[in-house]
Order: sequence, then C-alpha cells, then structure tokens
Amino acid sequence: MNTFFLRIRNILKSKNYTVNGISFKMMFVDGGAFEMGSYRSSLSSPVHHVIVDSFYIGETVVTQGLWKAVMGEPAPYYSNDNMPVEMVSWNNCQTFVKKLNELSGGTFRLPTEAEWEFAAYGGGKRSRSHIYDRYSGTNDVGKIMTGEKCEVKHFIPNELGLYDMNGCVWQWVNDYYGEFSGETQTNPKGPESGSARVTRGGCYGNAELASVLCTVSSRNHYPQDSGVPGLGFRLAMSV
Repeated sequence: MNTFFLRIRNILKSKNYTVNGISFKMMFVDGGAFEMGSYRSSLSSPVHHVIVDSFYIGETVVTQGLWKAVMGEPAPYYSNDNMPVEMVSWNNCQTFVKKLNELSGGTFRLPTEAEWEFAAYGGGKRSRSHIYDRYSGTNDVGKIMTGEKCEVKHFIPNELGLYDMNGCVWQWVNDYYGEFSGETQTNPKGPESGSARVTRGGCYGNAELASVLCTVSSRNHYPQDSGVPGLGFRLAMSV
C-alpha cells in the first residue's frame, strides 16, 4: 500500500478525544514485524526481529495545552498550548496518564520501546529507510528540526501521519533501560527492573549531533524521577 493510502486508512481508523476543551488524536498502527535496532551504535545493537500487535499512538507528543487541561496547571516551561511538554519525569507521565484515564474513561499509557520504533519507521516500512538508519519520514534532518523549539506539527509527518517522532523532544517510553537481546521477540516490554527508563527520538537541542541522536534507532535513558529540558512524552493505547 502506498504512503498516501496508508495515511488515509490510518486517519479513518484513528480516535479523537477532547478533555476540558483540548482535542487530540490517537493514530491506529497496524501490527507487524520489523528489524529493531541498529549496528551504528552499541546502545542499539544487536538488530533483532520483533513482532508487535496493533495499537494506537499519539499523532503528536503531548502538548502543553493537553497537560494543562488534564493536570489543572501549566506544564513546566509553559509558553503556549501548541508547544510540546518538556522537563517532565517518567513518574510525572504516570500521574498524567492516570488523571487522563479518569477524565476520559480511556486506557492510555506510554508506548513500549518496540511500539515507538515500529511507529517511527512508519509501521516497520524499513525498506523506505537509508541503508543504515533514518529520521522519521525522511533522511533529511532539515525536515524534522531547526535546532529551535517548535510547535507540534511544524514539520512533515511520517508514513502513518505521525508528527514529531524525531527532533522535537526526547520521548519517554515505558521500558526500563537495558541491552537488546538478539532473539526474536513478540511484544517485548524490556527488562523487568532497572535504574533508568528509555527515551527515544532526540530533541531540538541535539541539532549538531542529529545524525546520531535523532535517528529512529537512537536510544537514551534517564532515572525515572528525572525531568530535564527537551524531555517529553507521547501517549499510546492498546487496541
């Protein structure tokens, strides 16, 4: 299926939500298999075969407007409602998700690391990527970031209609950080314990090292109570 029709299908299967006047969209991601990881970095290797079930993921990272609507107070570093949330810890994200579920009746959560990478590759369409790696939806870093903070949807979406997967803010995922296994896995959820949680996607402050830090396979990690500039999150939901 070509990119245009894939994006239209996913838009039609997406779900729209409104909380205290702020609307957001969860995009459908058809499950499948892909080769996760990259040999470009020891943190992302070995490349291994992963299968994920279908799921929903946020069209954009969580915005400051949605944070304010759910939490009842401005997000850290508040500037305007269309800017991404940043400087929030993994623990802060769990508090947000709990309140959002109470307000909406939904079952929102953070994506797993495998779900995040699968979605960033456009649903595993790795044949569209550079031989080594790529940014979400493009191989041109200028199409995902400028090195400055930007509102969500400022740059092009990927094949699934997802914005800001790379170069906007680092995004918390649910997994504890740990080394990859080379074995085939189905719906992996990462290590059972650890001292830090994984972040993905790179951020606006990584412009000089974007070819390393902002690629789809790039990984980072922070203690789960850590909140720093350029660190936000994206929602997910099981089908």
